[in-house]
Amino acid sequence: MPLKAYDLRVALLFLAASLGLFALYLAYSFSADAPEARAYAGTLAELPAVHDARAGDTVAVDGIIAADTPLLRDEFVVFERKQTQGKAPKGSEIVTIETGRQPLAIDTPRGRVRVVNDDYRFDDRFIDWTEIERSDTPPGWTEGGITIEGLTRGSPVLAVGTLESDGAERTVRAEFIVAGPKERTAEFRERLP
Repeated sequence: MPLKAYDLRVALLFLAASLGLFALYLAYSFSADAPEARAYAGTLAELPAVHDARAGDTVAVDGIIAADTPLLRDEFVVFERKQTQGKAPKGSEIVTIETGRQPLAIDTPRGRVRVVNDDYRFDDRFIDWTEIERSDTPPGWTEGGITIEGLTRGSPVLAVGTLESDGAERTVRAEFIVAGPKERTAEFRERLP
């Protein structure tokens, strides 16, 4: 039985409606997180600078990773290695297979600040925590490729944590780090719907 022009129009109308509904779902999915993301970016933007706070305050350390920070792997001073595991029919997931963290020295315009702990997290809820990502191992026949992402000496960074020492050498116990500079949070907030 040959297709009639009417059947073709109905099929095209159905396809257009389906694509429209899918586009609405995507728009809703991305905008549903917008209030939380806006509040998060606002909180980061309003934190006091480390040199303007007292011991015990939650602060933002906005600077670059010092040139004398030891390397942990290749050019990275902090990093995560991730691999995609599983196959499409059964589903796949991204698994962190190795993490490298260490205390950091961050150079700010007003002096050096030391992050004294190595148990901070990499916060990538709404802003990428890193600016450098590359393939570490290509995919094989039975497993996905491994990517490595992290920060290097000279990378801009924003560390958020508690100011432990407000003397001549400022020290911070970091809760999390994200790629800096702090102005990125304001730009991020402005891009939100």
